[in-house]
Amino acid sequence: MKLLKKKPVKIGLITCAVLFCMAVVFFKIEEIEDVIVKWKQEIFSISYARIDVPECESFIDEGDEWFCNNRLIAHAGGGMQSIRYSNCKEAFENSVSDGYQIIETDLNLTSDAKIVLKHAWTGGAPTYEQFMSMPIEYKYTPMDVEDLLDFMAENDSVFIVTDIKGANAGKIIERVVELAKEKHCEDVLNQFIIQIYCEDDYDTFRTLYPFSNWIYTLYASEKVDLGKVAKFCLTHDIRVVTIPYSWIQNDKYLSVFKKKNIKVFTHTVNDMETMKLLSKRGVYGFYTDDIKPRDLIDAGIE
Repeated sequence: MKLLKKKPVKIGLITCAVLFCMAVVFFKIEEIEDVIVKWKQEIFSISYARIDVPECESFIDEGDEWFCNNRLIAHAGGGMQSIRYSNCKEAFENSVSDGYQIIETDLNLTSDAKIVLKHAWTGGAPTYEQFMSMPIEYKYTPMDVEDLLDFMAENDSVFIVTDIKGANAGKIIERVVELAKEKHCEDVLNQFIIQIYCEDDYDTFRTLYPFSNWIYTLYASEKVDLGKVAKFCLTHDIRVVTIPYSWIQNDKYLSVFKKKNIKVFTHTVNDMETMKLLSKRGVYGFYTDDIKPRDLIDAGIE
């Protein structure tokens, strides 16, 4: 009888393993990771309870902030020919040609501690030489952080949103600042929009350089006092928050920020009808792979 009970369990485990392997084959690991993040958002969205509006004065837009007239952030360098998460040189160039003023990029460390533009490693980080010598999708140009700084110097009206996760975030930002100074292009540091995931991140990065552009992104948190987040933004001049798509279903989650003129972005939205709907509900901006700035104008979202 014991053998009979164990057999269905083994079959179930084998089936799960096979399905996972098929997923890895048919989907990019970054997309699988994105699905897991969205699943966590759905699971934990019911836990975001406290939404008291802080008594601090609301932000007043001056009209020259980085988000003014910029509703879109090109995700991971920008989508290109159905390729996403590439962070490659061609994607950045296409995003500029398409009219994006804000581009998000992933910064990661190779096994020999060099900073490159990569969303996530599969099977362990390669060396810097290995990464830079392997074309993205077999034909596109990989970038390191010096390439990024050069790109920013050449495109001084473009802002770069940083996406850096994990314990190495402080080390990465510190090296970015050092390189900008070494390359005599410290001005490009003002083009960075530093994305933080908790209050401690702000203190860490602010001690490295007096960055003036920030986004407080909340998807990595399991429980959040939204009133406290809003107060932190108001007292630290953080004008934008990014909240998970699932939270937008509850108008109360938006209201705490809208009442204080804290702009709300969400990610990642690639459907125009969804973008229209969310815009009507009060979402200001969107991370996207596919929607172009001109598409927003055609859709009446400005």
